Amino acid sequence: LLQLAKDEDINTLDAFRILFYDDQGKLREGITKKYPGVFEAWEKNPIEQELKKNHENYDRIQKNVALARDKNTPVNILEKLAGEEDEPEIRAAVAQNEKIPLKLMKSLVEDDDIYVRANLVRNDAIPVKLLWDLSKDPSSLVRKGVAAKEYYGSDEFRDILRELAKDADPSVRRNVVDNNMTPKDVLETLSHDQDRRVSENAKDRLNR
Repeated sequence: LLQLAKDEDINTLDAFRILFYDDQGKLREGITKKYPGVFEAWEKNPIEQELKKNHENYDRIQKNVALARDKNTPVNILEKLAGEEDEPEIRAAVAQNEKIPLKLMKSLVEDDDIYVRANLVRNDAIPVKLLWDLSKDPSSLVRKGVAAKEYYGSDEFRDILRELAKDADPSVRRNVVDNNMTPKDVLETLSHDQDRRVSENAKDRLNR
């Protein structure tokens, strides 16, 4: 994020989106401690100013993202916000809200935006059945999120990890290795993985 504040060649919408997805302010808080004033500098950055000027809905999006994240927002409002077809930032915020009903979660599984589906994975209230669906997502970003999720007390989720251990993307398999819920026999299989980082990490987990 520090680089985002300095780099004039960055895709501004992607930079803006990253700031939106820091939903709990953890990145912002951590970086502010190391680099005081960096976000104030970003607000004054010509790129940010241009983005605000060109994006007529800037303020509305900010307010709706905050509303979508709020667990006290009524369900009917969340459903309306989830219908913002041209604003994936808002739908992504809705996707992570634990108060959204199952029917809405199911619709967000099919959302066209990768970041909406990735945020849905992070929802603590998501049922394991939907994680099955997301574990087969065409985007490795979404599958990596499922592989990293620790869904305690569910044997069915361990079955999901078994399947993701066979994923074609090594970054997904690495997340399976790092997941505390991954069964020992899966780690043993991954210790012979063709990807060196996967195999070494699996061996390290087995030797702990």
